[in-house]
Amino acid sequence: RHTRYWRDWSSDVCSSDLHPDGKLTNLQQQHCQEDCFRRVISNPGTEAPLRESGRAKHELGYLLQTLGKLGVAEMLYGQALGDLEKCPMDQHDYRWHGTLGSLLRDWAYLLAQDPDRLAKASELLYRAMAIHSFHGRRLQIAYALDTAARIALTGCRFSEAIDNAVDSANLFEKLENWRGWGEAMKTLFDCLAETRETARMISLAELAMSKLQGSNLPREQRDRLRMAFIFEKANAYWIAGKMAEARSELGKLGLGATADELKVELDPEFEPEVKRLWHFLGSKRES
Repeated sequence: RHTRYWRDWSSDVCSSDLHPDGKLTNLQQQHCQEDCFRRVISNPGTEAPLRESGRAKHELGYLLQTLGKLGVAEMLYGQALGDLEKCPMDQHDYRWHGTLGSLLRDWAYLLAQDPDRLAKASELLYRAMAIHSFHGRRLQIAYALDTAARIALTGCRFSEAIDNAVDSANLFEKLENWRGWGEAMKTLFDCLAETRETARMISLAELAMSKLQGSNLPREQRDRLRMAFIFEKANAYWIAGKMAEARSELGKLGLGATADELKVELDPEFEPEVKRLWHFLGSKRES
């Protein structure tokens, strides 16, 4: 039996889903999650069916969003919002408000990359922030601030974007949520890269790696985030025109002689950029 939501399903999968070493591959995890959500959508139960189907559609949409299926994700977000808004008033409890606020924030984040849809993204985020602020959900407020930074960055309002990213990172750090902190730091790096503030990028990378040592992240996640910060430092040198320094930093990632000879597993989010820059800066040339 699979539990309903991705945050607790992993302890309840059947043994046939597991790798020989007892672990699920990323693809297996995605399939299990999607199966859970679709089961709830088709059978949401009798206690609060509209709320539960709305939650499942939201989570399925978020999963598909992370896989790059943005059109389907937005369709599911719209359906989820429709279900939640149809819920009877006596079911507008803490869980309902939490689901609604998270849905609106995730939808705003999806639209934050599109310059033509920033007004819609801001409208959704305003509603999400109001809900989370009223209920005192500080972690969700931190995520909303990061989304606000992304919206401002896409709209070329760089000072506003930097301020929101810093506020988001500070709140994540205060809450000791280092995964969220890493996301806010990536947003901040993107802001500084757009404004070509390379000295601040280099100093920020060094500060981030120092703070990361005191985080509560598992070793594997901490190492992956450290590699992301190393890449940001290399990117700063690249933007500043310091090619030797950029290549030196990339070398710390344990790359092979060529861009296609990776000796370590990199985050899929920045692996293409690492390989692209490493290939360009590489001294070895084919004859």
